[in-house]
Formats: sequence, structure tokens, C-alpha cells
Amino acid sequence: EQVGGGQPVWPYVIHGHYADAGDSAALLSGALNVPMVLTGHSLGRNKLEQLLKQGRQSWEDINSTYKIM
Repeated sequence: EQVGGGQPVWPYVIHGHYADAGDSAALLSGALNVPMVLTGHSLGRNKLEQLLKQGRQSWEDINSTYKIM
């Protein structure tokens, strides 16, 4: 089955995941003049772990600063 019933289709949005794909999505978004969104999966979890290991901030302080849930 063809997308669009054989007619040309155009994206409404370009969606990138992680940093590298975000770069690609940004380039494609600019070339096609289409909005983009970026989802950084699980990056907050790694950042939270590293910040907690540093021991300079509490979980509450980190969450209020970085909005990591």
C-alpha cells in the first residue's frame, strides 16, 4: 500500500530523537521549511545520576533546576 494513495505527500513535522538525530532533523526541517521537534529519551536519567554522584545538590534542588522527573 502506498502512502498518500500514490499522490505526493509532505510532512507536517520532522521528529528527531537524541542529539545526532536532532542535528539531522534540524537540517531536514530547514531544507523543507517544516517545523521540528526533538525527544531526548532517557538523557535526563543519566544527567540526574551524574548530578547526584557529584553530591553538590539534593534531588529536590536538581529537579527544581533541571526539571528532571
